[in-house]
Amino acid sequence: MSVCNYPSYMTKLHFIHYAFTLLFILSSCTKNEVSEESELESIPSPTGTNASLPYLVTGANGNLYLSWVEQSGDTAILKYAMLNDNAFGQTETIASGTDWFVNWADYPMMAVNSKGDMMAHYLAKGSSGTYSYNVNIVLKPSDSSQWSKPIIPHSDGTPTEHGFVTMLPLSDNNFALAWLDGRNTGETDHVDHSNMSNGAMTIRTAVMYVDGKIQAEAELDNRVCDCCQTTGV
Repeated sequence: MSVCNYPSYMTKLHFIHYAFTLLFILSSCTKNEVSEESELESIPSPTGTNASLPYLVTGANGNLYLSWVEQSGDTAILKYAMLNDNAFGQTETIASGTDWFVNWADYPMMAVNSKGDMMAHYLAKGSSGTYSYNVNIVLKPSDSSQWSKPIIPHSDGTPTEHGFVTMLPLSDNNFALAWLDGRNTGETDHVDHSNMSNGAMTIRTAVMYVDGKIQAEAELDNRVCDCCQTTGV
């Protein structure tokens, strides 16, 4: 598991390198190659009105899933649909709430293991503080038609930031989790980078079983960026 923490000039260099590489690839294609091999097929979106935060994931079972959030008044609704034969199937609601922390950079997502067991997460407010919110995990075993009640994987109970979650299906069909954890930053509204007396954001991990049991919660890194996505393979 890792956290991005690149300086701005590195980001610019990576972008320039990517843009140059893409330009080279496009310039090397002939007109016939583009017309014969790049035909695109439009697939109707399954999303409803006021939809945002789309996330595409390929499950360990080989299927492609799209999740997103729809807003209806004060209620946020996490939904998903599976792609089958070049069309998205029936839309299903995963969870909903009026106390969610909905943010374009730290968005809900889902994971699916090889058996078809599903896991999804969203962020819900932990207290009245602007940046006090918790990771909420919900599960749907392949032999069930219902999503579980939300489970918070971090045990600290502090009114601080928790988010930027990675969820990976394991070979035994359980799931590995990683997230940014603000328990050491103090009971503040947000991490104050000018105040070095505040503790640092950490990255933590745990294993979650399909029945909701959590084991092996541990700290991976005791000082990380407080607003970067996590990832893992």
